Amino acid sequence: MRSAIIDRRLMYLEQLFIDLKEVNDDIRVAGDPSLILEYEEEKKVLYKELEEQAMNALYLLEAYIDDCKTENLPVVLEYYKVYRELASARREQLLHME
Repeated sequence: MRSAIIDRRLMYLEQLFIDLKEVNDDIRVAGDPSLILEYEEEKKVLYKELEEQAMNALYLLEAYIDDCKTENLPVVLEYYKVYRELASARREQLLHME
């Protein structure tokens, strides 16, 4: 069973990844040192937001999976895959999630 809340959170996470990629591309092609510093600051803000939203999504997905187990409902495969990736990132400390 799909959840509109989880879908919106995952779309927001996806957009944050896209924004980070764009900022990295901007840094790579920028020649002005002051512009690069500005992009670096934007990158820090986006990364912090990504960490927070990833943790929120992980909590939502954990609750969703637990509810599905409790109610004996099938888990949406896409949600489970994202949950595994986020849990793995947390374990490997790719994201600074506690």
